[in-house]
Amino acid sequence: MRAVARVKEIWRYPVKSMGGESLSSCLLTEQGFVGDRLWAVTDGDGDIKSARQWPKLLEMVAQYKDSSPNSRKVYSANVPDVLVLIPGGSTVSTRTAETNTRLSDYVGKTCRLEPLRSPSDTSFYRPKKDRDLSTLSVELDQLEDEAELDFSQTPQEMFELLSQYMTPPGTYYDSFPMHLLSSNTLAYLESEAGINANVRRFRPNVLLEFFDSDSPSAEFNLIGKTVRLGEATISPQAKTIRCSIPSRPQPLMNIDAEPKMTRAMVDLMQRHIGVYSNIITPGKVSVGDEVWLN
Repeated sequence: MRAVARVKEIWRYPVKSMGGESLSSCLLTEQGFVGDRLWAVTDGDGDIKSARQWPKLLEMVAQYKDSSPNSRKVYSANVPDVLVLIPGGSTVSTRTAETNTRLSDYVGKTCRLEPLRSPSDTSFYRPKKDRDLSTLSVELDQLEDEAELDFSQTPQEMFELLSQYMTPPGTYYDSFPMHLLSSNTLAYLESEAGINANVRRFRPNVLLEFFDSDSPSAEFNLIGKTVRLGEATISPQAKTIRCSIPSRPQPLMNIDAEPKMTRAMVDLMQRHIGVYSNIITPGKVSVGDEVWLN
């Protein structure tokens, strides 16, 4: 094995599509980092929403109220409370009577916060209404001259799962439980396109700093390999295809809208920013840990 990078930053997101927390260390389980995406916002029909459909979600920030959960497999009433910070200075807790009203007022749509449900509660994860595929180009911020998106690295079983459910049952992830990004990619986007490529725009779980690679997307070289990350072992699976979220503003993070972001992602990276990964062996991951490639 050889060390190829170090862990520069660790991030988790208590509420799907809201701003998250920067951590010095966290336990990584087969279901992802403990505390990552244990809450989500649903619409009036009960469908799970993301910032692709509701960009206002991205403008809020979530953090655990008292203490972080000590287990990844917590559902429903056992999911710990989260504080949601809303632009304008207000803060609500996930289980107070006013929470859903305040969120609905800010988002401009009827919504409610829902804790993660058990994987056996498959009806919760099934779409309550037919998906409106006509909005997909808007969610992706697709450009008129853009080539067809390349999903060839995504396993067929994942496509089949997501054809039935809004997220894999028992999770609020879009697909895989972990997202890795390198500082190489961010530096490349900034230098070549002259844009603000703040790491918070891309919402990774781990930001890697590679030692000897000049590749603008060094993390792609991890796909198909076995990688040790601190005490954990992971298996990077596929390049991440990015939607419109990185271009959106995050006012509480002092991040403005970046109108040139989508064009830069398409022209420079074919929308591939970071990689998705599965977890083989759980373990603690800390900032500064070396990343070993088998």
